[in-house]
Amino acid sequence: MTEHRTVVNRTTGQQEDGARPESRDRERAAAMTADVERLVCCESPSDDLAAVARSAELVARMGAGHLGAEAERIVIDGCTHLRWRFGRTARLLLIGHHDTVWPVGSLESHPFEVREGVLRGPGCFDMKAGLVMAFHALADLIAAGARTQVTGPGARIRWTASPCSSPVTRSRVRPRPGSSSRARPAPTRPPSCWRPPDRAGP
Repeated sequence: MTEHRTVVNRTTGQQEDGARPESRDRERAAAMTADVERLVCCESPSDDLAAVARSAELVARMGAGHLGAEAERIVIDGCTHLRWRFGRTARLLLIGHHDTVWPVGSLESHPFEVREGVLRGPGCFDMKAGLVMAFHALADLIAAGARTQVTGPGARIRWTASPCSSPVTRSRVRPRPGSSSRARPAPTRPPSCWRPPDRAGP
């Protein structure tokens, strides 16, 4: 027996019958891989504000395409942060970053590729693939008519420490009565496990 399911076309918003789950999975994987490739190939080292700005514009266009809404741009100390809001009251906060520890030119020695089922490239794991997954998941919720009440993702938040991003995050976080919200101290240096291979060492 052939399995048929009702799905929602994310482009038209209309229900479609007869889509095979395995076919949809392949199409989704291909679309997500293509999105990750676009982000990875737009190099965005944290200390290069021009590169981060270019990456922010790409993330903004990608997010608008998936979510059907333009990002709010917040520039602090020359750093571009992006914010999407859905619903009247935000109950879920998604935080991400599109800058990386990889300097411009890293693509020459570490090009984007999918080899033996493993996706590779500067910043693909931390965390450009995560942004793509967030966009696709939110797009599915919107297409399904879910009452989304979300703020994020896409802020430029450096994993090493980002004083300029703290106001963006704190403005959306309200602790529950009787609880406290305190930021953990930032590490004095990046943990060794996150260093790119060609930068390993003390």
